[in-house]
Amino acid sequence: MGALYILNTVTTCEKVVEVEVSLGTEKRSLIRFEQDSDCGKTLSLRECHFGADHLQRLAEILKSCAAQLVNLSLSCNTMQREGLLALQNSLTTLSSLHTLE
Repeated sequence: MGALYILNTVTTCEKVVEVEVSLGTEKRSLIRFEQDSDCGKTLSLRECHFGADHLQRLAEILKSCAAQLVNLSLSCNTMQREGLLALQNSLTTLSSLHTLE
């Protein structure tokens, strides 16, 4: 899924501080960069349709940025039950998370 490739930029580039993907009617992707970022990272996925394998990959991305992630929004997404356990387990590792929507 293309949304996860975009989301993965938060783990591959230290200057990425925010990634937003919406696959609904607005269909947009935003990646925000900052030179000096000490305030954490924000991820937002809206209106995406995740299969079990997509949720597994999302869980891996979340675990890889667990120490820096402060805001996570998973609004209005469709998720298959088979992958929800992996996602749930990754959420418990997000020690720096302040906001979960």
